[in-house]
Amino acid sequence: MSKKNELLSSNHTAQIKWMDGQIAKNNSSIFINAGLAEKAWRKLQHKNKRIINDQDVEVFMSRYLSKSGSDKLYTTLRVAETRAKKNGFRLQCKIEYSANQKLEALMAETKLSKGELISKLINAY
Repeated sequence: MSKKNELLSSNHTAQIKWMDGQIAKNNSSIFINAGLAEKAWRKLQHKNKRIINDQDVEVFMSRYLSKSGSDKLYTTLRVAETRAKKNGFRLQCKIEYSANQKLEALMAETKLSKGELISKLINAY
């Protein structure tokens, strides 16, 4: 598996956030057909109550992103991964998308980072 394919088949939460941001910015240049892609994304979110599974993310990205869109997503993921490695210890684990959504909701409510919330939860134990 190539490094690009390996990266695109991981970090699905970041890919979902990236796609939400691209659609919010109305960045149609990343799609093969922007109208169809946006409708499909909304349908996918509605069908799954905004909890999109990993396989659906990969299928959507491979089906609707143009070559340049795929390259932009890959670059974004690669930069994020590099930055995360430079910032010291990084807890690497997979959590369900629904758990990550709840964690992000807690972040918004408490104004703490994910790391701070996880540390507080572990220390409370």
